[in-house]
Amino acid sequence: MPPNLLLKIHQLLTTHDCVFDLGTDALLREMGNLMTASAFFVVLKKVNFDSPELQENLRILINALCLGDPKIRIDPDYIIGLMGDDEDYESEELQQAWEEHEEESKKHLCKYYLRLVFSSSEAAYYLFHSQAFWLEKPYVMGAARKRENEGHHVMVELSHPRHLQDLLTSINECPHLSRIEESTEDNFNAAPSHSV
Repeated sequence: MPPNLLLKIHQLLTTHDCVFDLGTDALLREMGNLMTASAFFVVLKKVNFDSPELQENLRILINALCLGDPKIRIDPDYIIGLMGDDEDYESEELQQAWEEHEEESKKHLCKYYLRLVFSSSEAAYYLFHSQAFWLEKPYVMGAARKRENEGHHVMVELSHPRHLQDLLTSINECPHLSRIEESTEDNFNAAPSHSV
């Protein structure tokens, strides 16, 4: 793996900076959370970072890892996850800390503009309502969306910048998503909104 690519991966995993693009960064961070560092770098050796279909290739790779595709040839012991019962984490101190955290979070509100591109205009139409579960996440303070052809223009207000990765990971769960693009307020305002 080229040293400059290693530096980019290091920057991606240790900061909230946009290194490749929002969608690619979210997928790489998701992969980093799915497995040990050793397995992560074994998998990265198989990725062509110069490919114009990088996001799509990463999405296929993540699906293959989650489904245990034998072509990937990674020891299942490298794939990691966190399991637990929500009741184990409930207490008065935790509830008080959470309320204090929410008050503090209001000071860090931030807006992001995204364009979600789907596999077809039919998929974008169908998914406008059925795949909007990520709008219900506790860190989403507000959002607006417009549907245009095969994409959704999204303005989302998050309680803190660190939640952008959580949001992108949730959005990436949609099987018909082709890519996530960074957008602007002007693009959002100028976009037509087709009927749903």
